[in-house]
Amino acid sequence: MDEEKPDSDLDVLVAVKERDPEVERSIRDAAYKVMWDYNFHPLISLKILSQEEIEERRRLNSSFLEIIEREGVNPVQGSSGP
Repeated sequence: MDEEKPDSDLDVLVAVKERDPEVERSIRDAAYKVMWDYNFHPLISLKILSQEEIEERRRLNSSFLEIIEREGVNPVQGSSGP
């Protein structure tokens, strides 16, 4: 994973079963609260995708998912990558 810069944002992908405006609003509110509590350092760049959207991006060989799978941390596995 690339070295973190002091002014870099924190990219967060949240996978949801299906799109729901109320759930998405709750997720965004939680991210905002974290930023507020830490004086907006780092900024959180939030991306919310449904399982269907993720599968569609996989079918299209999305570089977005490739980067996430290569550089991201999977909280379920607790390690980098898939």
